[in-house]
Amino acid sequence: MKILLNTIDKVRLFSTLAILFDGNLILKSGRYILDAKSVLAIFSLNILNPIKLEIECEDEVKREDFINDLKALNLIFEEV
Repeated sequence: MKILLNTIDKVRLFSTLAILFDGNLILKSGRYILDAKSVLAIFSLNILNPIKLEIECEDEVKREDFINDLKALNLIFEEV
């Protein structure tokens, strides 16, 4: 899926959710692969463009809850 974190508020909201998530979150943008739980990593990317998010979690319910939280905050740009 792709997320859009084009404002500081969206980055803050995403970071809060990411830190609370019990699983791995990976951001991919071009040749860069970063830990999505790192605010510094997020700001190292061009946040004006959608960023690919990979969610690694063995618990499917927690994964779906996280996706629903992203949807509720209008952070999802494109679902795959």
